[in-house]
Amino acid sequence: PILDKSKNYIAIVTSGSKTFNFPGLLFAYTLIPNKEDGDIFLNHLKKQDGLSSPSIMGMESTIAAYEKASDWVDALNEYLDDNIHAVQLFLKEHIPEIKVVYPESTYLIWLDVSDLNMTMDELQHRLINIGKVAIMDGQTYGGNGQHFLRYNVGCPKSKVLEGLERLKLSIET
Repeated sequence: PILDKSKNYIAIVTSGSKTFNFPGLLFAYTLIPNKEDGDIFLNHLKKQDGLSSPSIMGMESTIAAYEKASDWVDALNEYLDDNIHAVQLFLKEHIPEIKVVYPESTYLIWLDVSDLNMTMDELQHRLINIGKVAIMDGQTYGGNGQHFLRYNVGCPKSKVLEGLERLKLSIET
């Protein structure tokens, strides 16, 4: 469907490694909408050092994951949604100056810290030295990231809540 909405040519390179947590199996695939361009791409790969020889274990794992693990992905998405909801509730109750930007297709959420009465440098200093927690400064990712923290909720809920307590401690002290 994405091709129907684009006037430009689109090819997609992707992998199951983030969803299924097997980046070490080194497998990705490409979706190219026409055979001629697919052949050109494949010929180019064959001229590179081993790039046309995929990891068999990665390929088989990807196929197995896509064919047999949809229930696991559904459960994972529910778990992540629950973690995101926990972040929203915690911040609303304890640090209402921080707003959550609800993520799309990721377990990394953006926390808008622009209403805190401190610079990002001061906040980062407090996070590291008081809260003993590293929450990525959004500036690293460009755009208007200077007003955001990037918070990972792709972990046990206890870790998500512990990080939030450390964030709270960092701001209150």
